[in-house]
Amino acid sequence: FGVKGVADQDVQVGIRPEGFELDEQGAMTCGLSRVEVMGRDISVVCTHKACENAAIRAIIDAQNDVDAEADVVRFRLKPGKIHLFSKETGLRISLNRQ
Repeated sequence: FGVKGVADQDVQVGIRPEGFELDEQGAMTCGLSRVEVMGRDISVVCTHKACENAAIRAIIDAQNDVDAEADVVRFRLKPGKIHLFSKETGLRISLNRQ
């Protein structure tokens, strides 16, 4: 798929921990490792086969109900919290978000 205004190239994607929203219909499915309550937030630690790191940490509002016994968790992503980087140079690709 393409991103408007970005040249066709190999990229790496970075998502801020607060860029995840719990969503049973979300496009991103991750293996659930553990859930940590941190006051007003919940840290959802999970895995994804395309992730370079061993774990992904999603920070969501504590008003969400996360089934800590589930095998998977699904998210939708907040566009403003997604960042693209050139795989060749490692430099961040500027996205014109309106």
